[in-house]
Amino acid sequence: MFAAFGFSPMWGLGSLAGGGIIVTLYISFRYQTLEEAQNAARIEAFIDAFDILKIFLFNGLNVYRSLEATIKYVKPALREPLLRLIEDIDGDKSLQPYISFARYFSTNIIEQLLVALYQYDTEGGSVRHIEGFEYMFAQFRTEQKRDQTRRYEERLDAMNMWPLLGAGIIAVNLLIGVVEIIMRAISEL
Repeated sequence: MFAAFGFSPMWGLGSLAGGGIIVTLYISFRYQTLEEAQNAARIEAFIDAFDILKIFLFNGLNVYRSLEATIKYVKPALREPLLRLIEDIDGDKSLQPYISFARYFSTNIIEQLLVALYQYDTEGGSVRHIEGFEYMFAQFRTEQKRDQTRRYEERLDAMNMWPLLGAGIIAVNLLIGVVEIIMRAISEL
């Protein structure tokens, strides 16, 4: 097939290998981006849910009732894990359900917030705890913005690799072409 266009099979294999490398890297990059987007969506849903939860806590509901009331207003990405948290709290009044729920996210500050929520529940819930939530939550938002900026910069840095990869593939194809020309010249002697 390649011979009809003046190319040998060796040239086609080099192009095919280079194309395969590009496709593999692209799929890997897209998967990583998709995973990061899903994690960011879960964290954003948690932020929104926690804002709603704080309102119920300010209105005097206990943590369990506040979680039940919050279910109606959370994003679908968080509804199932939050329902599981409520079910786990029904069966286990320890800290473990909160820690299990925190594992759904990839940041430690959510775990700290949930531990503080557990302490709020076990210690009777005072204004001091809610003020602590406000401080921790402000830290969390700051950390989220910093992390989002860092991820964006990493993606931009990863894009710098694409021109180098393209140049490398072109160099490999040129090398294969030069070797093919040399081999053809040697075979004609």
